[in-house]
Amino acid sequence: PPGPRLAVAHEAFLHVDVLLRGLLSRRAAWRGADLRRLDFAHRLVSADGDGGRRAVLVATFRCPPAVPPTGVYLRVDLMDGTHAELGWVRARGGGVGTDLG
Repeated sequence: PPGPRLAVAHEAFLHVDVLLRGLLSRRAAWRGADLRRLDFAHRLVSADGDGGRRAVLVATFRCPPAVPPTGVYLRVDLMDGTHAELGWVRARGGGVGTDLG
C-alpha cells in the first residue's frame, strides 16, 4: 500500500536488571545485599541523534529491607553494551541526597 514507510536503523536489547546487578555488586555500600530481591524501574531520559544508538536512562531501585531507594543515571551504547555512570542519587527522609558511600 502507498504511504509512509518505517525504516529501522538499529534494533537493540538491554537487560536493565543485569546491568544494575553488575553495577551494584561492585559497590561497597551494596556488598552483602540480596540482589535477587532488587526492585527497580527505569525510564529513558534521552537518545542521541545517531539513530538512537546511545541513550541516557535513569534507573531507580531498592533492595529491601536494608538499602533506601537509590537511583543512577547511565549513558548506554545499545549496540555494544558499554555504559558510563553519570550520577547517583539516594532518597533520604523524603528528600534526595548524593551520599552513596
